[in-house]
Amino acid sequence: MATETMATSSVEVSQAIGNVASISQENSTVVEEVSAAIAKMSAQMEEVTASAQSLAEMAQTMQETVARFKLSADDVQAKAL
Repeated sequence: MATETMATSSVEVSQAIGNVASISQENSTVVEEVSAAIAKMSAQMEEVTASAQSLAEMAQTMQETVARFKLSADDVQAKAL
């Protein structure tokens, strides 16, 4: 009976170790997927930042260009009518 109990316990321990190994592998896969997603998001944020910078520069250029045009109050009032 003691031998059977030891054999059963040995099998249960082996199964538990197998489960831990399986869960560990699954966790590793999830960590890799999360890491890849974070890297992708980081690259996208760099692109968004560069685009925002470019748009800000274009807006500044446009503002400087439009500032060259000056209208008198009479011109503005005549165009409004």
